[in-house]
Order: sequence, then structure tokens, then C-alpha cells
Amino acid sequence: MKKLKVKRMVYTRIYDAGKLMQYIMDCINFALASSMYEDPHIEAAFILEGMEAIEAIQLAVNKYVKNENKANLSDRRNKVAEGKRWLDRYADMVEIIANADANRDTIQQAGTNISASFLTPRKIVNAGKPNPEEPELFGKTVGSGKVNVKVLNGATYKPMMTHFILLEKTMNAKIVLKNGALFIEIEKMGQVVCKTANSKGKFTHFTGLKDGVEYDIYAYAQNGNEQISKLSAKITV
Repeated sequence: MKKLKVKRMVYTRIYDAGKLMQYIMDCINFALASSMYEDPHIEAAFILEGMEAIEAIQLAVNKYVKNENKANLSDRRNKVAEGKRWLDRYADMVEIIANADANRDTIQQAGTNISASFLTPRKIVNAGKPNPEEPELFGKTVGSGKVNVKVLNGATYKPMMTHFILLEKTMNAKIVLKNGALFIEIEKMGQVVCKTANSKGKFTHFTGLKDGVEYDIYAYAQNGNEQISKLSAKITV
């Protein structure tokens, strides 16, 4: 299962020292209140480091308020940066604990676990479409140089597109679909026609074919650049 991460921009974009101190304190309070994150899962010594980071920021702020010079401003900024580094380490620990198999059954549960630390989980991205089903074909001649081809799969067949390949039977073609690429080897020259049906299309119509000639027909379905079905079994019409 994919691991859900912490949205770190929530705290890295806090520049106000007071707001950052409160954010660190909220993380500490949530961790101490959660059996998932309490010591020894997140050690008490690390929580103490967070408290010390807050104290260091507050001392730097007080120092700058008394004397607003460049050195004190730089020190305040450095202490804020150190507080964010503590939060990065905290986020590292939270991600490991929240995504542990013992603590989650779904990625949504990992999001709930991260929220229990006061941190914010990243948006859960829906999984991409799976590889579509291998098409099952039926075809018939419907007139001079005309062939209809239909996909027989049921309601679960929902690819973004279906590719149809029609070749003269006398070509003795060998077709292999590998990593999304179609390899065709032929023994004799002949007519090859390819068409694509978009969305849930289960039907295509070929015209301009040679009258009285048998054709081998294949198809494969596609949901994206990498989500590709197996090549269908050959039918001949």
C-alpha cells in the first residue's frame, strides 16, 4: 500500500515566531495525548527537544524586542529555522508510525493517524485506472468490403479506448503486444487497417476492404500510457 506523507508546507510557510511556537506546542500536546505517538513511539527526549526549541525562539524574540539590531534579528530567524527542523524530524517519525501496518488498514486511515499528530496529511490521490480487461471479439462481414467488429465483454469493460487491428489472413501475421508497443511480423504483403474506439466504445466498422478476402482481427484496450490490456485472441472473418 502506498504511504501517505505529511504536508510540510503547512508549517514551513509559517514565518511568524509566535505562530510557529504555538504550532510546535500543538504538535507536542497532540503527541502526548495519543497512544500512537506517546513515548516510546516518539521518545520523551525528542519531545523535550521541541519544548527547548520553543524556549529558544521565545528568548530570541525577547532579545530582539529589547534591541532590534541585525544580529538579534538573525538570531531570531535562526531559532525559527531550528524549530522547523524539529518539525521536519517530527514529521518523519509521524509518517513512519501513521503508515505502519499495525496502525492502518487503508490509506485513509493513515490520513486520520497523521491528523492525530496535529500535522496535516497530503491530499489522497485516487489510484489510477487499472489495466483494462482483455477484449473478447466477434466480427462479421456486412457487405462488400465491409466488416463489423464488436467487443463482447460485459459491464466491467470500461477502458478509455480500444484499438482494433485488421490484417489480411494470407499475410500470416505474427502480432505481439509488449510494453504498449505493437510488433507485427508478416510473411506476405497485404492490407492492414487500424481503428480506435474511444471511451466505452465496443463497436467499430471497417470499410474499403478487399471483397472476398478473409481478415484476421485483434484488439487491445487502454486506460493510459501504461494501463494496457493483453492482446485479444484472434478472430477471422
